[in-house]
Amino acid sequence: MKRRLVIPIIIVLNHMSWLAIAQQDSIKYQRTRVFTIIDGKRTEDAFVKNQKTFTMDGRLIREITFDDSTKNTLSYIFYFYQDGKLHTEEFYDKNDSLQSIILHKYSPNDRENETVRLEWIKGKMKTSGRTVFVYDKAGIKIALKESGSRKKPFRVTTYLYSSGNLVREQCKEMKPSDNKAELIKEYEYGQDGKLNLIRTTEKNGVDTLFTQTENFIYNQKGQLKTQEVKDPKGKVILSKNYDYYGDGSIRNYYEKDGEGKTLLYNSYLMKNYKINLGTQKSYFDKK
Repeated sequence: MKRRLVIPIIIVLNHMSWLAIAQQDSIKYQRTRVFTIIDGKRTEDAFVKNQKTFTMDGRLIREITFDDSTKNTLSYIFYFYQDGKLHTEEFYDKNDSLQSIILHKYSPNDRENETVRLEWIKGKMKTSGRTVFVYDKAGIKIALKESGSRKKPFRVTTYLYSSGNLVREQCKEMKPSDNKAELIKEYEYGQDGKLNLIRTTEKNGVDTLFTQTENFIYNQKGQLKTQEVKDPKGKVILSKNYDYYGDGSIRNYYEKDGEGKTLLYNSYLMKNYKINLGTQKSYFDKK
């Protein structure tokens, strides 16, 4: 049976006069505002798209997404931890009904070795997908295997390193198909060790279906300033831009097309609050 759960943080964050209702907890709250774009320009019209709640040591515990049109809650996620490690991500719809769960599993040496996706299937929460992580003896991730309800993987991604840096990522579809694609990403770094370029190629057998490069540009503080996505001829088709607060946290993120027109503009604000967090129980908690 689907569990219903009330999340008082939505009321508290939108109506600050309710703060004194109950015992208060110190939290960090990050709000993401999305600005309306008209004719390639950012307007001053904006709405809150997403809000995240963190503990004071930075652990994400809640995330709410709002509907673009109604501005009401669209969905939300609770994050539960065990022994300091993320245990489950539990997804609810706007009606407070549990929809799916991502369950994180770890090896005895605390490496994450598997995630399992659970969904309601014929009235029961059952496995609908899983991802297995493979490491070498040094503890470096060398492969990722994705599967559905069955254990046989339908997609495998392998990772190759040089001097400690990821230099090649290769993703293969394992199901027999005439259109079976292979995605390859190659990474290049500067002398300072920062990522300079990603070259992405998609192949179908011997034919190249898609290729692009992504250049990374940094500001004087070493923070990522711009990612330039280029087509095979080297023309910029998309730029992803960042600017930051004085403490180094992200302030704005915006995207522009090759003609310089704004496609997306988000702003972020992190604040500290004292609120009543209420009590949430994981699906796996004993009733």
